[in-house]
Amino acid sequence: MKLGRIGTFWLILFAIGIILPMAVISQTSGTYWRNFRMTVPEEVSAEPGQTLTINASILNTGRYWLRDFNITLEGLPSDYSYTVTPSHWDELRILRDWNPQDGVFKVPESFLITIKVPAGASGLHAVTVNGTEHASMYLVSNTTQFVLKVSGEAAKPEISDLSIPEVVYKGEAFDVSYRISNPVSGELAGTGKLLVPENWAADPANRSVTLKTNESMVLNFSVTAASNVGFLTAVVEYPYGNETFNVTKESGSVIPVDRITGTGVTGLGDLGTSVSGLFGGLQSYSPLLITIIVVIVLVIAWIVWSVYGMYGKKKRPDKLYRTYRGHWIRASVLTLSSDSEKNKRPQLSSWGLFQVSL
Repeated sequence: MKLGRIGTFWLILFAIGIILPMAVISQTSGTYWRNFRMTVPEEVSAEPGQTLTINASILNTGRYWLRDFNITLEGLPSDYSYTVTPSHWDELRILRDWNPQDGVFKVPESFLITIKVPAGASGLHAVTVNGTEHASMYLVSNTTQFVLKVSGEAAKPEISDLSIPEVVYKGEAFDVSYRISNPVSGELAGTGKLLVPENWAADPANRSVTLKTNESMVLNFSVTAASNVGFLTAVVEYPYGNETFNVTKESGSVIPVDRITGTGVTGLGDLGTSVSGLFGGLQSYSPLLITIIVVIVLVIAWIVWSVYGMYGKKKRPDKLYRTYRGHWIRASVLTLSSDSEKNKRPQLSSWGLFQVSL
């Protein structure tokens, strides 16, 4: 049977009228029968080092349950960490409730987003929440966003109580400790170290530090001294943004001494230790104070020497003295006593100084 031109034309129109609506329905039926909507706050704020919890919800707005459904986050920096609880549903059901005002209505399911903000974090971050079902052929997915604002003072540690023994012996290990405190709101995560002079050794090389607000901890190190003099420096490194900062505290000069043992020599060893400790202590004073001490010692020594020169030696009456401006002569004054008259011998009774012009 031949359709002719008119029959062919009507057949084409019939095909278009049937196939096109079916194609459209096929494309739209996925979102009509299977769909959902997630709700999160538009903006949330956090401080560096804080662990933030966000309340969120998801509502199944379709006609069927969604199976094998997952939620993930995108947009957080790599040093952030997060968890979604729950993050997976075997079946995202359609829940309904009723009240006199609204009648029957659908009820969303709740989930929590927990974000751990690093101690040195800052800035604004646009975070995307992705939801996807994997059981149907349509793989229905949807997204929503919120802004994470990180601001406030970053955690900055404080170092105190740097403890070093008063006497350090060459080649022997000794204990060093210091305290790290976090006085700022937010968690501090960093590394504690002890820098030692060349050829010295510190064990361990570094210690991990994690402190919450107003917490503190003591770091202990074992140090082996060499023969050279140096300083010990407590260091705490911590991240802030894309950079790493540090806080330091330096000790005074540490002077290793030899340990001398044996009968009759221990006292000398203690003396050497005391002298070394004295000079090591002087190095911790300012140069001006050291200069004043040296001048005072020299003045006292000069006064003692002058007094000793005047009164500490027996004077000879006939000794000549000379000054810059003239000549001084010590002359004896002779008198006759009763004994000298009898013996007819002059005796020395006094002497004095006379200036003679030459």
